[in-house]
Amino acid sequence: KQVWVETYILEPDRVGTRTIEALTDAARRGCEVVLLYDAVGGTRITEAFTKPLRDAGGRIFIFNPLLKWKRINPLLRRDHRKIIVIDGHIGFCGGVNFSEDYGSTRHGNGRFHDAHVKVEGPCVRDLAAVFASSIWMASDDETNLPLPQRAAKAGETFVQVLASRGREGRRAIQRSIRLTIRHAAQHCWITTPYFIPPPSLVRAINR
Repeated sequence: KQVWVETYILEPDRVGTRTIEALTDAARRGCEVVLLYDAVGGTRITEAFTKPLRDAGGRIFIFNPLLKWKRINPLLRRDHRKIIVIDGHIGFCGGVNFSEDYGSTRHGNGRFHDAHVKVEGPCVRDLAAVFASSIWMASDDETNLPLPQRAAKAGETFVQVLASRGREGRRAIQRSIRLTIRHAAQHCWITTPYFIPPPSLVRAINR
């Protein structure tokens, strides 16, 4: 019924082409398909590349275009989120972009290693809300997407969706990470492409 995709990098290579083809197929069978990619991360994307998806009824948004008369945010404000919401109850988020550089050696060139997680349950609605906020910022007409209903069935894992944009929300995320590490009983798994921890996080890890 629904496929929402938000990414920073979308390349017109093997991975990007297969992605657009899959989204186009979904739109043709009646799914609501919404694609949002960043203008800098998608500089190689042309209208011809995404035309099949548009013709099939998919909606495409470009975050913060580089053309001055279309730009609605400061030039350096980019959208680095990678979110997928499927039918309102399955979500994906993490660091993987749609590019051969981010694909394994089977699907790409294995140049980068990034982690992605699949989540289900009530937290998916929170992930959808983050996606909807990005669409609102990327749309000239302030498009509002109706959020899916929160799933009634919850699992046994506590999941917290925290969002930041620029400085907004950053302290809440750092505080949540510190508290989680402080209360860890068995292990801490950390994956990040840029590890420049503030002193408070270093102290929490050492303790």
